[in-house]
Amino acid sequence: MLTLDLLFAVLRGLPGSALTHLREPWRYFCDRIRFAFHRTRDPLEALKMALERAGSAGIRLLGRAVAEAQTVLELPDLSTRQKQALTALRYSRTATLSQLYKILNQDRSNTYRCLAALVKKGYVGKFYNDEGPSYFAIERKLDNSVKAAAFRLILDYFGEAPVAPLQPIPVGGMTTSTTPTTVTTPTTLTTRQVLTADSQLLGSRLQPVPNDSS
Repeated sequence: MLTLDLLFAVLRGLPGSALTHLREPWRYFCDRIRFAFHRTRDPLEALKMALERAGSAGIRLLGRAVAEAQTVLELPDLSTRQKQALTALRYSRTATLSQLYKILNQDRSNTYRCLAALVKKGYVGKFYNDEGPSYFAIERKLDNSVKAAAFRLILDYFGEAPVAPLQPIPVGGMTTSTTPTTVTTPTTLTTRQVLTADSQLLGSRLQPVPNDSS
């Protein structure tokens, strides 16, 4: 995506060699600006010529980016840099930190702080894949009541369907049990039992630690 900061940098003469991280439609649009500027020497006229020659596909891309930016600009609790990062994520859908700081034309540390603030405010989510930590723009927020209802829905959907027990894993012609010898486990567990146990375990981990007054 082409951000306003990067667009202004192109209008000021940023060379094409610094735009290799952009996808082709955006890179071509910046090339048109640079070529037009060499003819007119007027940045606004160069931008106008590039828009006129962008074609329907280019106009659709620009229109989508502008629409995303307009919705983010209305958010009162974000700084300018945070709005830029959120706009880029809404357009790109997902991005790693390395991808995003290049898109934003900002240094890595500032981009990381923007993302951390957006995650804390609930506008951005963080997940992990083969590329490491990645970020996405949250489209809808889930409060605790919705999460609890989703968990109950899963329990009701699966009911008492049995879950197959873990099988021993063969290693070098021998078998090793996946269950410690000191722990006795039933041969089968129902889905409800598994999910309920997971929920209870998670709840116990989230319990506050009492203060030691002694």
